[in-house]
Amino acid sequence: MSFFEHPIVFCRHGQTQWNLEKRTMGQLNSPLTKLGRQQAKALAGKLKNYNINIIVSSPLKRALDTAEIIGKELRIGKIDTEGNFSERNLGVLQAITNEQAREEYAFLFDQQGNFKYGSHPPAGEKAEDFVLRVRKGLEALAGKEKVLVVSHDGVLNAVYSIVKGIPFNEVPKRYRFTFADIVIV
Repeated sequence: MSFFEHPIVFCRHGQTQWNLEKRTMGQLNSPLTKLGRQQAKALAGKLKNYNINIIVSSPLKRALDTAEIIGKELRIGKIDTEGNFSERNLGVLQAITNEQAREEYAFLFDQQGNFKYGSHPPAGEKAEDFVLRVRKGLEALAGKEKVLVVSHDGVLNAVYSIVKGIPFNEVPKRYRFTFADIVIV
């Protein structure tokens, strides 16, 4: 299934303080680190040849801050926000460390200690609801060109699930999305 007439450039936000602390953010915020800001600026340099003229960002602060740094570097003054590109609400996992999560909510992790993407954290968003929400965001981009979407790891997993036809819980086994890296869809 193809959503786009033109390729869309996606990226994950820059590194945050909670990324360093190995805490789950979900829909909570943590500020970009100095490195995260540098990553965003470096990404803007890589994007200069893509002729981006529209930036769409998750409204979560780490993504929006990344988008604003890129926008400043590319001289794009207006950043559109799209709530459908917000990270998945991970309920009880939000704000705790990965180690705490594995201890307290072991049923959400596989034997290797990896989060089961298809699982449903208590007080969190169901995987299928999350993927449907991201699909709505993709549909809103139809017909647009020269777009950069600044978002999150979970959103990029959902995007790949949708456009490549891979089950959502299988995407992280095949793909890794690093901070402030270019992903073309």
